[in-house]
Amino acid sequence: MKSIAFLLISPFTKRDYDRFGIEILKKNFNVYILDMNKLYGTDLKSQYEVYFFKNYHSISSVQEFKHICTRLRLNYAIDFLSISRVSFKLRNFLKKKKVSITKVQNGLQPRFYPKNYFIDRIYENVFKLRSWQNLFFSIQKLINPNVYFFSNEILVGGLSGLKLVAAKHSKNIIPCHSFDYDIYLKLRNKKKLSNKNYLVFIDQNLAFHPDIDFLKLKKIVSPDIYYNALELFFKKVESYYGSKLIIAAHPRSNYQLYPNIFKNREIIKGKTAELIKDCKHVFMHASNALSYAVLFRKPISFITTHEINNSSFSNSMNVFSGFLSKKYLNIDSYNENELNEILNNSIDNSLYDFYEREFLIHPDSPEKKFWEIYSDYILNKNKSS
Repeated sequence: MKSIAFLLISPFTKRDYDRFGIEILKKNFNVYILDMNKLYGTDLKSQYEVYFFKNYHSISSVQEFKHICTRLRLNYAIDFLSISRVSFKLRNFLKKKKVSITKVQNGLQPRFYPKNYFIDRIYENVFKLRSWQNLFFSIQKLINPNVYFFSNEILVGGLSGLKLVAAKHSKNIIPCHSFDYDIYLKLRNKKKLSNKNYLVFIDQNLAFHPDIDFLKLKKIVSPDIYYNALELFFKKVESYYGSKLIIAAHPRSNYQLYPNIFKNREIIKGKTAELIKDCKHVFMHASNALSYAVLFRKPISFITTHEINNSSFSNSMNVFSGFLSKKYLNIDSYNENELNEILNNSIDNSLYDFYEREFLIHPDSPEKKFWEIYSDYILNKNKSS
């Protein structure tokens, strides 16, 4: 059997095991996980529960990577590495070993760069020694992008992905779709999670997200102000619809540490797609779960607060709502006309279709699971070689 390895720079979790289709790929290949967060100096294992299985390897040096790849006799490498000097060394080694490098474009979404973004980035970094040390590397990437962005094949999950540099420097394009579309295919004909009519709020754990402290990020919202504003708004829309509102908790939230933060509302974790599938209306800020609302053709309302508007997070709000030509509501300050306008249940199917094609489903993608598409491609490639 041919051998495939996933090259990761963040710890491997049970969620990764499922979304990377390990069980599907194991039918035809030997599948390995090369977890290199130590090599990249991120050391995020304290933030994740690592999922171990017999073909899992933790890599801490370039030499160890070379040794393990040689020992495993890899044929294919699914590349989730960054663009860096270390990554260049690893990819260069794989090329010399004639290992086929596969890249994955998934989780595509609208992009937005605020005014003066690039000038600000230059200003922030020009006086840093490390920035000057990286300057030569950046120039090399610009002069010869094929060396740094090359892949033998790339799985493209939407038409917007074809415009990105990685697709332009890949030898082969595999039309595909997002991991979210896999979940959609699995759920679309399933029975309802609940027979009750309900609304759903897509939580992003803005006040307590572990990355805030770990990465020393500036806080977006103050818990008391934020959750009180949400509760007042939720009561308003419940009255409007005559339906209860349920919280679809963020995957990395732990609201057991903050009892009653959502005022005794029902909080469900790990069922975001299911909750969206059967709800009457979706409320969110700028969550990637927008994909489920689009796929299941649900009415969407975007909401914000004064604090969110005064943060960089507001850029994401502008992009997500703007792409679907939706106004977003500041729940700290609004009138009845504004509320009625965003609670409009009409759906612009042409915009939803456009969003699907651009970010969720390449028009030529087979209606199969993501990793079945990849498996079929590799098997056919082996037959023809």
